[in-house]
Amino acid sequence: MSVKPTVSFDFDFGFTVVNEQELEVVQQLQNEKQAVIGEATTTVDDLQTKVDSLYKMIMPLLNNLKQNPDKSYIHWPNRVDKINEFIKKIEKVVND
Repeated sequence: MSVKPTVSFDFDFGFTVVNEQELEVVQQLQNEKQAVIGEATTTVDDLQTKVDSLYKMIMPLLNNLKQNPDKSYIHWPNRVDKINEFIKKIEKVVND
């Protein structure tokens, strides 16, 4: 006695038929999505660059301040001018 294989006819090939107008809408949405992703990526890259710049600017200051912790005083001539200059540099990084 031979056994016949069972054949299933309910296989879905994974595609859908659409008309030209529906296809154009989908393509337009995909293009808009790619544009938004591109803008977001640029924004993230710009922000990361700013964060990296600020880190590189601030770390030397903090490292210098923590040197010689046994000394009670910090010798910092022209402090106000140097701090104001540093503030301008920070503002330039943040605002650009």
